[in-house]
Amino acid sequence: MKKPGSRALTLAILSIVALISISSASILIKATTSPPSIVSFWRLFISVLILLFYSIITNRLGLIARSMERNLLLTVLSGFFLAIHFYSWIWSLRLLPVIVSTTLVDLHPIFTGILSHAILKERLEKKQWVLIIISLSGGLLASYREPRSLAGEWVLGSILSIIGALAASGYFVIGRIVRKSAGLYEYVIPTYLWSSVFLAVISILEGRYNLLTTDLREFALFIAIAIGPMIGGHTVLNYMLRYVEAPIISTIAVLEPVGAGILAYIFLGELVEPINILGISLAVSGIVILGITLLSRSQQT
Repeated sequence: MKKPGSRALTLAILSIVALISISSASILIKATTSPPSIVSFWRLFISVLILLFYSIITNRLGLIARSMERNLLLTVLSGFFLAIHFYSWIWSLRLLPVIVSTTLVDLHPIFTGILSHAILKERLEKKQWVLIIISLSGGLLASYREPRSLAGEWVLGSILSIIGALAASGYFVIGRIVRKSAGLYEYVIPTYLWSSVFLAVISILEGRYNLLTTDLREFALFIAIAIGPMIGGHTVLNYMLRYVEAPIISTIAVLEPVGAGILAYIFLGELVEPINILGISLAVSGIVILGITLLSRSQQT
């Protein structure tokens, strides 16, 4: 991915793969009946098993072990952020319409951009700050409800989605740091593994000591979530982190609310108010344009 033209083509192909994969996540998760901690745990743990199997047959275990030792603190922290991201977002999906929940959690490029500006010194220009303000305003409208219908579940769900967005931004920024010196599998396997550990602890703290379920349908959904949204979505995005800025990677996923919202309407019959649609449009448009400006800058450097 050294030539600009070749890099752009590869980025486009990988973006399509990731978008198709992650757009199905909300519907698959809505179909599960397990608590958020258990759904999140199996999503990550099954992914770890799949990636470990591939690493064994490709003789990568030594590299992974050395990376775990070298980047221990960063991968533990990244795993913690990823655990909080999935736990809070999946909880929000139990409380909000799919398109609202995914729009709010997909504000993470905004927070990723701000963190990258502060930590990685990937500076934001004035026009990019304007786009951030527009997107955040859209997020507020997306989560708006008339006072008479303002339910506690809606407020809690919105807060959980924002927490998920903040956690995702930390996960992406740390990934950007580690991926500068580590391969894909050396980063994602330790991160997913630590995240699984944190989610198992959360489940135990909630009083759910048995992570196993005898429901074959539920396990089939866990496997589908791991292979599609996790391997085809998050792992592909992590692969791309080595080559482009963190805000660009997190922006690629921002069209998820559109695809997820369409699927939710078709399969779940979910509808939202016009003001929510306006907010969603502003948030998505702002982040997409922000991503385009960052991509243009990245290709010039």
